[in-house]
Amino acid sequence: MSADPSEHGNKLKREPNDSSENESIRGMSGFGAIWWAATITFLYLSLWVVFSRLQLFGTMLSAAVLIQSISYGAGLFLLLRVYSPQSDISSIIALRKPTIIPLLAAPALGFALSVACNYLHGLVLDRFPQPTEGLLVKDWETAQTRGRVAIVMAVAVIGPFVEETIFRGALFTYVRNYARTASPFSVAAVFNKAQGLPATEQERTAIGRPSQQASWETIVATSFAFILVHLDPRSFPPLVVAALALGWLRARTNSLWPGVLCHMSFNAMPFILDGVFGSELETIPLAWALAAALAAAGILGMLVVTSRSNALEVNQ
Repeated sequence: MSADPSEHGNKLKREPNDSSENESIRGMSGFGAIWWAATITFLYLSLWVVFSRLQLFGTMLSAAVLIQSISYGAGLFLLLRVYSPQSDISSIIALRKPTIIPLLAAPALGFALSVACNYLHGLVLDRFPQPTEGLLVKDWETAQTRGRVAIVMAVAVIGPFVEETIFRGALFTYVRNYARTASPFSVAAVFNKAQGLPATEQERTAIGRPSQQASWETIVATSFAFILVHLDPRSFPPLVVAALALGWLRARTNSLWPGVLCHMSFNAMPFILDGVFGSELETIPLAWALAAALAAAGILGMLVVTSRSNALEVNQ
């Protein structure tokens, strides 16, 4: 691939590739990403036990959002200290300004994906129903207007931003840095790196692995970690679709913001449907799901064509 971005008029502008900065950022294998996600989840669950016993909040959903913010914030702090103590946090979590088209398309993609994924989730729940209602349903049904506004802010704004900073932010950066010289899924490479040995022939000869391959492996690794922390297996099928789309947006745009907007609109769509249709819409019709899936595919296709199509090969 040419080092001169001007040769690719329809492709995303490359970020400056400062070798000293890259050397100060440690790589993380896919197994490492899963371990860190599990550690943050363990902290979350531990704090949940403490807060639930203290009963400091009117609703447990409010406690859940605060606990998530604390646990993910602590996890991000530790990640930065261990893997990139000398680097700027904004570059690690990719707080870069993307082009306007992904910013406009991301919320529409989130809305479309949400309808299709919620239909898929409904199919799973029909086969494996939940024994009890979740916190969100309980709090939503009993909340007044101000309480419902707080719930929407927590679920559709705070939660998505916190999760994106970890999974498509820090973990994505570290795993992709690792994937440039070795597969993040290679057990042998993990042991070699742990012993200070070259992980692969590419690393021994200082020849990087294909950027597209490294990016797709990073998308899969961070998506897998993201799916696992949600704990409920019934949510896994729709989360696979959502996580891969969010990871693709991160790789495609080299920025966290499109994924944040997509994630926010994804989580907001059920509230919008409830506000418009109320209890009249118990399940999402198949026709809606198919239309939403086609819309999501169209938006992704538009981004492939219009967002300067070499973004999966952009270096950190």
